[in-house]
Amino acid sequence: NEYKSYLSMAASQLYHLLGTIFYCYGLAYPYYYKLILPGAGGFGGRLKFLTFLSFCLQAGYYMFALLHDIYTMVKGKECPKMKSIRDLWFSVFVFPLTVLVTVLFWGLYAIDRELVYPKTLDKFIPPAYNHMVHSWIIPIALGEVTLTSMKLAPKSRGIKYIAVFSLLYTLWSFVVATVNGEWAYPILNVLDTPKKCAFFVFAYFLIVACFLLTSAIQTFANGKESERKEKHS
Repeated sequence: NEYKSYLSMAASQLYHLLGTIFYCYGLAYPYYYKLILPGAGGFGGRLKFLTFLSFCLQAGYYMFALLHDIYTMVKGKECPKMKSIRDLWFSVFVFPLTVLVTVLFWGLYAIDRELVYPKTLDKFIPPAYNHMVHSWIIPIALGEVTLTSMKLAPKSRGIKYIAVFSLLYTLWSFVVATVNGEWAYPILNVLDTPKKCAFFVFAYFLIVACFLLTSAIQTFANGKESERKEKHS
C-alpha cells in the first residue's frame, strides 16, 4: 500500500511538472513564433477572451501545484493551506472553465465557425496552437482529476465562487464591448440583447454543471480506492 501510495504521488508530481512545461510553452508560443492574433488589439487585449483567461488560470494552477509538490518533497509532508488552495483552484476554476471553453468553442464551431473562430484566422493562427488552447486542455484536466488526490470544494461554496467569477467576466465583457464598440466574440455581435442574456445564463449553468462533473469524475476514478483505504484503516 505504501509503495502504491508513493507511485501515485510520484505520478502526480511528474504530471504537474509536465503540465507546467506545457502551459508555459502555450503562453510563450504566440510571442516566440510572433503570431499575429486578430482581435487581440484594442482595449482589453487578450484578456478579453475567456480562452486566454482560462489558459492563464490553468497555467497558474500547475505552477502552484508543482510548488506544493516541491514543498512536500523538501518538508516530507504536505502544506494543508497550499493543498486547500490547490484543490479549490482546480475544482472551482480550472476544470469547469476548461470544459466550458472546449464545449462552447467546438460546439459553436460545429454550428457556424464564423460565430467564434472566423475562417480568416486560419491565415494567422496555426492549427497546433488552436488545439493547444481549445482541445488538449481537456485530456490534461481529466488526467489531473484521476492522478491527483484532492478534496473538492463544497458544492454551495463552489457555486458561489463560480457565480462571482461569471458576474465579473460578464461585466468585463460589457466594458470591453462599450469601449471597443464590438464584443470580443463574433456570436455576441449578432445576438440581440435578450439572446445575449440567455447565452450568458446558459454559459453560467454549463460551468456549474462542469463543476459538479469534477466531483463525479473523481469519485468514479478514486472512489473505490478510497473505500478500500477506509476499510483497512
